[in-house]
Amino acid sequence: MAGQSGDASLYTKAESHLDRARRAEHRSSSMHRIYATLYGKQGKEGAARYHLAEEAALQGRMDEANALLADALTKLPKGDKKYREAMDFKAWLDAQPKDKDKR
Repeated sequence: MAGQSGDASLYTKAESHLDRARRAEHRSSSMHRIYATLYGKQGKEGAARYHLAEEAALQGRMDEANALLADALTKLPKGDKKYREAMDFKAWLDAQPKDKDKR
């Protein structure tokens, strides 16, 4: 069951370490996979989906990124830090050229 495999303080510590690493390696798609795993284990499905969307975009899978992000936005509490990050990411995704525009 989500959230029962460890102490909450360990999750907080892991998130802190990831945040530090993310500042140094902000283009790492694997880091977003680790975030997604961390949040998924805590039952934070919206945050997990958001990071899976980031991972997909960094790997060039834009349609998947958009779908994952749309799902994340329905699960994240409005006003939450992750919700604001997801909205910023949505603005970036929306500004990216579509396949038909790349020709």
